[in-house]
Amino acid sequence: MRAISLQSGSNGNSIFVEVAGKKILFDAGISAKAVRTRLADFGYDAKELDALFVSHRHSDHSKGTGVVHRAFGPSLAMTHETFRYVNMRDPKVKVNDVLVFQEGDTVELGE
Repeated sequence: MRAISLQSGSNGNSIFVEVAGKKILFDAGISAKAVRTRLADFGYDAKELDALFVSHRHSDHSKGTGVVHRAFGPSLAMTHETFRYVNMRDPKVKVNDVLVFQEGDTVELGE
């Protein structure tokens, strides 16, 4: 497993994790450009992201969700409450683009 903090703080949060061949972004509180640049600094291509999990509805964790999804195509996963907040800020993010789960659920990616 490899974990890389792309940014942490009140101006935005985003953590990249690679585990079992899956490339996952946790939170998109930064721009798509910042995601691309910071992943490239570590030798990763943002277009290879498998999933983006948004932990909660605060903008420092979610403001880049729609743009990151449209730019790089990762699957989206978040709770319904978080989806409503993200969709309100970016109506282009539709519920059929999102794996909606309940807090405490187990979510599997691939095998």
